Amino acid sequence: MVATGFLIEVVIMKTFPMFLCVANRSIVIIGGDEQAAQKCRLVLKTDADIVVAWHELSPELAELEKQGRISWHREAVNASTFENAALVFIAICLIAPRLIMRVGHIQSILEKKLSGILCATK
Repeated sequence: MVATGFLIEVVIMKTFPMFLCVANRSIVIIGGDEQAAQKCRLVLKTDADIVVAWHELSPELAELEKQGRISWHREAVNASTFENAALVFIAICLIAPRLIMRVGHIQSILEKKLSGILCATK
């Protein structure tokens, strides 16, 4: 609520702010293009280990990997990809049916094998 003089106005939030303890944990970003880079820029402000899982990286992400600021998981995504993860971003454009199936596979891994990880799509 916001107080404006004697009137109280209810403000509807468009987003949900949340705070996660990410120290000594990883944040996994699925994707390697601009959407993944946007998430990475935000996550770089945290204490988390950043894992980018995709078959290729944008120039920006490749530079961050070269600098040692992120880890690049090139192999197929499996349960070990999410080991010690506090948060997972799926940051890919879901235009191609092949990518939709890949995201479905990733989500099934998370649902079957792991608990306590928040998974957010863009």
